[in-house]
Amino acid sequence: PPSPLPLPPPPSPPPRLPPLPPLSPSPSPPPPFVPGAKVIPAVVASFLVNGYTVDSFPLSDFRRHLSAFIGVDATKIELVLTGQDSVGQGRRRLSEIGAVIVSATVRVAST
Repeated sequence: PPSPLPLPPPPSPPPRLPPLPPLSPSPSPPPPFVPGAKVIPAVVASFLVNGYTVDSFPLSDFRRHLSAFIGVDATKIELVLTGQDSVGQGRRRLSEIGAVIVSATVRVAST
């Protein structure tokens, strides 16, 4: 009988991305509370989205879906995009970036 074909070597594991940097604290302290002032709470979240560049990321679609996902009437959604290259070796040109970090700040009017 013919000898069995040798198996191909196992695929190498994908490169590990470095951990995300810690969130920096707010540069200025919050203003003092004034009785009767309207307070608008804010929530900040970051998302790592693979397969996009800063230029190709569908910002308006992401904003619309985020608003629908949280299910509240968001008065303001601020999105900041940061590019990260596909192998995690630091910053590169936009054409070489393989992931986008989206930092979303959502403000909701209190009822």
